[in-house]
Amino acid sequence: MKKLLFVLSLIPIASMGQVFESFNFSGALNANGWTTHSGAIPGQQQTLTSASDQGNSLYYTNLPNSTGNRTTLVAGNTEDVNKAITGITGTGYYSMLVKVTNTTGLTTTGDYFTGFAATTGTSVTIFAPRVLIKAGVTPNTFQLGVQNTTGGTPTQTYTSTEYPVGVTLMVVIKLDATVSPIQASLFVNPNVTQAEPAPTVSNNSGTNPFTNFASIFIRQGGTAAAGTGNIELDEIRYGSTWESVTPENSCSTTSSLTINTCNSYTVPSGDETYTVSGTYSDTIPNAALCDSILTINVTISTGITYYADVDGDGLGNPSNSTIGCSLPAGYVTNSDDCNDANNAIGLPTTTYYQDADGDSFGSATATILACSLPAGYVTNNLDCNDNSNTINPNGTDIPDNGIDEDCSGSDASSLGSALAIYEFNGNDCTLPSWGVTAQPSNATFSDYSANGSSLVCANAAGVFNYSGFNTNAAIDLTQYFGFTVTPSNCIGLDLNLIKFTHRTSGSGGTPIIYVRSSLDNFTADLYAETLTVAATYVTDTVFLTSAFDNVSSPVEFRFYVTSIGQTGSTYRHDNVSVIGNSISLTPQSYYQDTDGDGFGNPSVTVSQCAAPSGYVANNTDCDDANALVNPNTVWYQDLDVDTYGNSSVTYTGCVPPANYVLNNTDCNDNSSATTGPTTYYVDVDNDGYGSATDTGLVSCTNPGAGYVTTNTDCDDAENTVYPGAPEICDGLDNDCVNGIDDGLTFTPYFVDLDGDNYGTSTSVLLCEAPLSGYSLVDGDCNDSDINIHPGATEIMDNGIDENCDGTDNYVGLSTLSTSFVEVKPNPSNGLFQLVSTTDMNARITVVSMQGQIIENCEWKGMSAQLDLSSLASGIYTICIEQSGSQVFKRVIIE
Repeated sequence: MKKLLFVLSLIPIASMGQVFESFNFSGALNANGWTTHSGAIPGQQQTLTSASDQGNSLYYTNLPNSTGNRTTLVAGNTEDVNKAITGITGTGYYSMLVKVTNTTGLTTTGDYFTGFAATTGTSVTIFAPRVLIKAGVTPNTFQLGVQNTTGGTPTQTYTSTEYPVGVTLMVVIKLDATVSPIQASLFVNPNVTQAEPAPTVSNNSGTNPFTNFASIFIRQGGTAAAGTGNIELDEIRYGSTWESVTPENSCSTTSSLTINTCNSYTVPSGDETYTVSGTYSDTIPNAALCDSILTINVTISTGITYYADVDGDGLGNPSNSTIGCSLPAGYVTNSDDCNDANNAIGLPTTTYYQDADGDSFGSATATILACSLPAGYVTNNLDCNDNSNTINPNGTDIPDNGIDEDCSGSDASSLGSALAIYEFNGNDCTLPSWGVTAQPSNATFSDYSANGSSLVCANAAGVFNYSGFNTNAAIDLTQYFGFTVTPSNCIGLDLNLIKFTHRTSGSGGTPIIYVRSSLDNFTADLYAETLTVAATYVTDTVFLTSAFDNVSSPVEFRFYVTSIGQTGSTYRHDNVSVIGNSISLTPQSYYQDTDGDGFGNPSVTVSQCAAPSGYVANNTDCDDANALVNPNTVWYQDLDVDTYGNSSVTYTGCVPPANYVLNNTDCNDNSSATTGPTTYYVDVDNDGYGSATDTGLVSCTNPGAGYVTTNTDCDDAENTVYPGAPEICDGLDNDCVNGIDDGLTFTPYFVDLDGDNYGTSTSVLLCEAPLSGYSLVDGDCNDSDINIHPGATEIMDNGIDENCDGTDNYVGLSTLSTSFVEVKPNPSNGLFQLVSTTDMNARITVVSMQGQIIENCEWKGMSAQLDLSSLASGIYTICIEQSGSQVFKRVIIE
């Protein structure tokens, strides 16, 4: 504590506020009324028992004398504690003494270390407000701030004052929870002898309310390098009024002192020295603990450099100087003397330029007249930024970063500049101006052209204007605007953008515009957009892909139009430009590669910047007429001279030794009888023929059983199927040609379910007799009864047609017993065929069921056609009479 003797004026203090926490104990806070609610190590927050402002306590002017000890927050500790409070509703205040011992652990973004909380105990929520601390811009200073509450978009408000470390501050926090949003205020170093002043800073951001003043918390946040840092706290008070937290000392006296000095100031008692301008507080205790408070306003003047003036010409010697707060005898404030031993040689005449960044280029605005080159100066003023040694005339400009690294006057663009532009300055279709405004030095731009038999030029001054475009949605590849860019010799073009201004006439509707190029033969769209506003110019950009990097051959661009409103609607272009960079290419030798093996003929060469078609950069081909022979050709030894080489003995090069060949498939290079390998095919069914779908196994020896040298089997799962196999009736294509069961005789077999050897009219064609259930004879009128079939014994008058003649009882006596007559098909549509086993010379009579003779005809031969299709559907009887004998057949017409 300081013992200064000054005359002080006495200021009475009105009241004494109750101290909530004076840390009148030693050890951990959580063992003395405070509760740990967060942090990895409980008990980190301890009291300090070392000497401080007043005893072991902090002290502030006009406050009652401090008692007990103080506590400290340590950078890197993480324990947070709280202590319950009562009696506050609506608006709450609390105050504390704060001393920051150093700026270790403080950041420029800040962190919070104390405040009110809505709960207490081991779980604490809703901190309002949060008191914040951060490092100041000036070394060894800090700033305090406040954040109102959370929710919404909370902000932080800091004091503009930067407070020095090592000085005790009086801090008052106020929270008005009766307004919405709630309002937080922070007072730093208020005059406790007066009423509540305007806050140092305030904050009402955030949307969360605060309804319960339950506790005060102390927080150690962050890490040793970034957080709440090292802070001492003492004399915490709380209450519902300003006066309750700002009691004044009833017996203290205060006074002030203003000091202006050079370099530093030491108080008369000798126990405090100040080197930084500022306001300081000094306490003079007395035996009755009724202190006198001295406020010292110190202004520190830093010394300036003075230069010796030996020759007395009023000009200082730049190499002979001293630093002080007042001018010494024989010194001056300038350093302009070029020769301090000769007063005839005085002021310098040479201008030098400051080189602050040390890049050998000086600033045009920071100059000095000197006799010789001073340190940190150069003789040129070419630097455009003397604060960065990467920015100077020798710098490398980084494109598109907004910085002119090479002092060229602008930032380079990776996209480049306009290589050329079509501005269409012609007056109309008869006086066109369709070339670029100026041809670049590194390329040639063709005239702008319109292609398509339907396109018609429409007069419009200063634009490229045509009608006749597609009204449908399909692109017509023969109808377009376009131009060609041809790089100059040994120039590569990096084409990045095409910019163009375009519009349609009022009737143009919303056409779709496409841009394509010759790089892919006008296949892919580089641009496809709908022009939505008619009769209004729009500027659009086509972004070109990496395929247009380093283009060294001509490239054509085309603009296609679809879905225009009317055939007579016009579409116009103006200000079409190509943005890019040019790259200088170095010519080199290329060699003719006639055989296309990648190796060139050294005797046929050209010197160009890009390889012409059919030329390569390599010139080591030994036979440019044979693509198989070049320096990389692998030859194989052929000891037995059978033109098949040994794959294990090779030579790589143009000309092999004797008895080497290109073939490497010899199975035995010691025997000319054994040449190349054979392809073997899987023969699953072991019929001697491999599967036609097998790709084969190339081997010098048969892989084993199940492999053959042919692969013509059309079904390798059946050993009866192979080329040349006999065709048998098995549902397979045995000989692998002409299909299944080809060449076999197929016979109709009629379904015979009752086994009476007479089938129904339903038949199947088979190449061999079925085992059962079929008959070669049809005509059975009831295939479910073995006793009913043609030729069966007719039982008279039983209502059953046993012999299938169409009626119960016999139709008539048949005396043609030596002949078998068959009628088929029956039933039919009226067309019947009569078939006999012998030649017939008979008369045929057709009789209706009513006995009416309908038709008579003759039958000669073994068969006859009977056409009854003109008769109505029904049952008829056919009488066949020959040599006095008759046979009757019943037929049905459907």
